[in-house]
Amino acid sequence: DLFQEGLALYSAVPPDFSGAQVKFDDLVATYPASPRHDNAGYLAGVCRYEQANYAQAITVLVTMRNAHPTSPLVDAAAYYTGKAHFQLGQYLEAIADFQASIAADPAGLYIDNASYFIGRSQYEAGLLAEAATSLASFESDFPSSTFIDNGRYYEGRAYFGQALWSQALGPISRVFQTAGSIYEDNAQFYTGRCQYRLGQLIEAIASFDELQASYPTSQYVDNSLDYEARAAADRLI
Repeated sequence: DLFQEGLALYSAVPPDFSGAQVKFDDLVATYPASPRHDNAGYLAGVCRYEQANYAQAITVLVTMRNAHPTSPLVDAAAYYTGKAHFQLGQYLEAIADFQASIAADPAGLYIDNASYFIGRSQYEAGLLAEAATSLASFESDFPSSTFIDNGRYYEGRAYFGQALWSQALGPISRVFQTAGSIYEDNAQFYTGRCQYRLGQLIEAIASFDELQASYPTSQYVDNSLDYEARAAADRLI
């Protein structure tokens, strides 16, 4: 009954994560032999994650993983542990958890997400070469993932951060294959940045013009004007 009550609150529209957490916590504490103990522990952690209680989510999910190492939910629990570490800026810990998620079930529900976040965590941790490799593999292995545009953008940024301008252009240009990607304006700006660094000044100016015309509210509009002016000045030298 506790589990079903918690699940109803968790699945409601909109979800009541706070109310569901109380039910799942009660089940975990009161019925340690319940066949739903692992499921309740996992959902109790996810409820905390959804309420941005990331440190608590980690504690609850690690406890669940340790208590039920053979549970079919271990991969999902490891994934959300990694997501919580990521939100806290604990990127090396996040990498380990995403790797653990994949190891627990290489065909699991979150396999593509975990693969993306390994590369993304490496990028945020400043491990740019590793990030570029991981995100290139992610793009190859999961071309239909909902994270594909994210992966392409950060793969390009990882190359850009290593001053590998030509290598950066490929994945950045592929961001535009996902219509309506939230990274389109970012990709347009960094296309121009790469072209500028490669001495392709006419192309860079065109890219910055496109950014200003197509994405007038982008955070990169002022930056693009600056680099467009630089490119125009360089052409006169």
